[in-house]
Amino acid sequence: MARRSNGRPLLAGENIRAGTGIETGADGRADLQVFPNMLLRLEENGGLEIADLKFSVDGNETSGGVRERDALVRLGRGKLVARLEQHGYNTTRLTLDTSRGQIRVDGDALFELDEQPGVTKAVCVSGQLDIIAAAADHISTISPGEAMRMDSTGSHHFGLPPEERALAEERCAKVELALKYEANAQIEARR
Repeated sequence: MARRSNGRPLLAGENIRAGTGIETGADGRADLQVFPNMLLRLEENGGLEIADLKFSVDGNETSGGVRERDALVRLGRGKLVARLEQHGYNTTRLTLDTSRGQIRVDGDALFELDEQPGVTKAVCVSGQLDIIAAAADHISTISPGEAMRMDSTGSHHFGLPPEERALAEERCAKVELALKYEANAQIEARR
């Protein structure tokens, strides 16, 4: 079950706003459509806060109109799988704050992020992730098949072995399909 931080159950199709906290139990998960092209899944025993949302348009509805979709999410614990898609000229930006650093994603990307006591791990399946470890003075970029592990010894950027990369791609692809299906079902239900 997924619930808001205040204990109230999170319902399918419910609107989320900046400041919304979401928690999942041992048997729950939360599929979130933050924006039409920004989908997140918080796995079991997770907690996050949608800290800030920005959406801007240029006023030209016949030419797309949307210029910016920007979200700041604080991941307190658990595993998160995210899918972002870039459409035309609009900017899609997701910033994830964790206890050990910040992950920034612009444009198309599919990745997973795991925040556990003592360690944060980011795995890139497609696109690229820019990571700023809390103790670092630079930005590290990870590409498909790469990961970043941040713990008490610092940040460690590494390539995934072929088997681990294939498993990460399979996990994320399954979640991506489920997220897209749920997002489309919610759009159809509102018509």
